[in-house]
Amino acid sequence: MRRAFLWLLMSCSGAAQAATFVVDTTDSDLAGTLSFCSPAAGDCSLRGALTLADLSSDQDTIQFDIPATQPGCANGVCSIDLAQPSGMSFIVQHPIVFDGRTQPGYAPNAILASVGGIGGQPAIRLNNMKRFEFRSSGAMHGLRLDNAMLVFTPNALAWTFQGNWFLQASTIQFSKENYAVALQDVQFGGLQPGQRNWVSEGSSLSLEQGLLGLRARVEGNLFGTDLTGLLHQPADMGTTLRILGYSAYGDVLVGGADPQARNVFDNGVVAGSAIHAEGNPGRVRIEGNHLGVGVDGQSALQMTVAVVGSGFLLGGETEAQANLIGNAVRDHCTVEVISEPYAEGRALILGNRFLDNAGPTAICPYYQYGRPRLVNDAGDTDGGMPLGSPPMPGYEPSGPNLQQNAPEISAFDVQGGIVTLTYRVDSLPQYTSWPLRVEFHFTTTDAGEELLHVDSYAQAEAQQFKTISFALPAGLALNRSDVLVATASAPAPGFSTSHFSWYPSLLGFTDNASLIRGSPTLVKVQVRTLPRAPGQSAWPFSPAGLVRITANASAPACSDPAVPPGAQECHVVLQPSASDPTIAVAECAITLPADFTPLSAQLSARYCSRERAFAGRDAAGHGIEEPVVTRSADVIGLPGNDLFCDSFEDNDPGCPTRP
Repeated sequence: MRRAFLWLLMSCSGAAQAATFVVDTTDSDLAGTLSFCSPAAGDCSLRGALTLADLSSDQDTIQFDIPATQPGCANGVCSIDLAQPSGMSFIVQHPIVFDGRTQPGYAPNAILASVGGIGGQPAIRLNNMKRFEFRSSGAMHGLRLDNAMLVFTPNALAWTFQGNWFLQASTIQFSKENYAVALQDVQFGGLQPGQRNWVSEGSSLSLEQGLLGLRARVEGNLFGTDLTGLLHQPADMGTTLRILGYSAYGDVLVGGADPQARNVFDNGVVAGSAIHAEGNPGRVRIEGNHLGVGVDGQSALQMTVAVVGSGFLLGGETEAQANLIGNAVRDHCTVEVISEPYAEGRALILGNRFLDNAGPTAICPYYQYGRPRLVNDAGDTDGGMPLGSPPMPGYEPSGPNLQQNAPEISAFDVQGGIVTLTYRVDSLPQYTSWPLRVEFHFTTTDAGEELLHVDSYAQAEAQQFKTISFALPAGLALNRSDVLVATASAPAPGFSTSHFSWYPSLLGFTDNASLIRGSPTLVKVQVRTLPRAPGQSAWPFSPAGLVRITANASAPACSDPAVPPGAQECHVVLQPSASDPTIAVAECAITLPADFTPLSAQLSARYCSRERAFAGRDAAGHGIEEPVVTRSADVIGLPGNDLFCDSFEDNDPGCPTRP
């Protein structure tokens, strides 16, 4: 119901009573002259309502009741363009609530976050709401904002955003509140269907926390997807959630154990991350979300990096807190833990499922962007600097794993649904915090696909081999050829999770057969698991994965398209050797064209491990993704085929004997 502006100023204090102003025109009203907001038609623009509301120190409300006959109204949506001259800002000093739910045609979402995407539709569209600065508390309900830039200053202490759409590179930024009078409190989304927000098309939400901290809840939203939550939004340019800064009083929860709190993230394949999170250890929790995976838990979205930052807790100790993380692109780690000012570059990553990520690795401690996997350092002393770092006085020039060492699985067997394995964590008591939480995961293509078991590794067990047995979860069957990987996590104050364990391996050709022009020729390769250490047995798992074999072309990356015309290739999946469990073998046929003229061809094999827990090893012992091996092969013709014999030496094996 429409309420007129009460033309009443409180005497002496100069403060006006709280009021509700109803916007009834789409006029942009740059001069702010439509600020009567009376029962008369067309005399209350949004800019005019904001001007009136800001006269009161009480919290005022702006509602909408715009006739469908107004310019910019079509298909049940009325648009207001708020573009301003360059360099100008609109500053709101006092508490304000925007309520777009009052506009005729507004349809609230009725779909639960645990069930599907977002339905309904806002009936008010605010275009170019740029450089709007809010210096007090408020709320925003049921609006669509396109190309907006909203800045909330340190004293904007309590804000709620529910049922909104933020599109076309809109930004919502809460500035660091070092000078605020209290802890900031932000609610973005909620557990009810009508409270969910849609953030896409390169839009971002930035929450900066300072000395007095930030309480924030980000629940039930879609980030970067289309409205169904099943597909990448074609117009998306990298939607991001940022939680920045450090405070001992921070309390930020993204998602939660309640299925209705689940957020779905898609940030496309541009540089960047779906979530950039930094904070004091444990003050930023990311739980129960789908990152790169649709609301159904299966549909593939797009992802560059799922989470990057430090101090965050990703997942948790219960199944409901686990995040589902998938479809990250090649050349980026799926989760990158980085060193930030005032932070040690540590994070806890517990219980999550990693599906179909291209790697190079699922977890990169100490920001190993594009770097090989790290070997465990003896005793877990965490000395040295990261690989590739510039020299710094007082530090070793290049160290191994600078965070928690990964578990080493030395024996494995499965009988009748019972897994028995032996492992150890090479950490001296003084270099970590105890007990370690050791997670064992089953993997087919990605590290940590299915969490099988959690063990507690006590300080008294440090550096010792420990044998455990556990029953497989219901519905899951393993056999001796399957692969297990593990992480070790140190509680606070260590607050650090290792990368997944991995198994050094060696790729090689097992034949030197010639290639025959115009006829399929079998080419054979093998991958061998290397010994754990000199004089020790090999790791207990057979290598698995894809090998890409190419003739007469430089070895293409696993993610590259088919080789150009004139080159041949075949793909094979490694199979465990029947005679040696540390070896996997594969073969496929390469066919050179009948008119192939060179006398030799270059063969290359690339091991496309894709997080299958196996990697090549360089001279320093670090893991190298997609190791490559090459060999030269003679080229001969089919018996009796003298097509090329006039141009080559008579003793070419493919040429008939001359009389």
